[in-house]
Amino acid sequence: MAIMIDHNFVVAYGGKARDGSPAAKFSTGDTVCFSINRLLSNTKMKEQEFVHTCFSMFQSYFHKMDGTIAGVCLKCETRPVMINFFVWKNLQSCYSFLLKNDHREALQNAVVEAAVFVKYDIFKVVYVSADNVSSFQYYPPHKLLENQELDVLE
Repeated sequence: MAIMIDHNFVVAYGGKARDGSPAAKFSTGDTVCFSINRLLSNTKMKEQEFVHTCFSMFQSYFHKMDGTIAGVCLKCETRPVMINFFVWKNLQSCYSFLLKNDHREALQNAVVEAAVFVKYDIFKVVYVSADNVSSFQYYPPHKLLENQELDVLE
């Protein structure tokens, strides 16, 4: 949540979910990814054009993203920043998509006359209080890394 607080107030601009629900729900063990797209001040592009372009890319990318559960496109109210929040089934799907698709280059090509900054933050959801506590399995950080390494090597 610190990533969200860092960007002040945000409003949901749009979203998608594979199950058709109106919310991006996540559970213990899921992976969440924030893609922060910021329009730099030394640009001629209008903020509303940037917002529309980011949302259009969000919609087109979501359908290509194997392993996503849901996604929300958030707009910062105080500055020209769009945040894409995606819920993934697992970390491997998230990294696989990010390494195969260059979102930064695609965005830069879509907004040729603008300067943009793109940043990714990826987190594994360790615990969600609404989840069934009896099924929660705690792994120390070094065990989590060992499990991820085994998955990647296989």
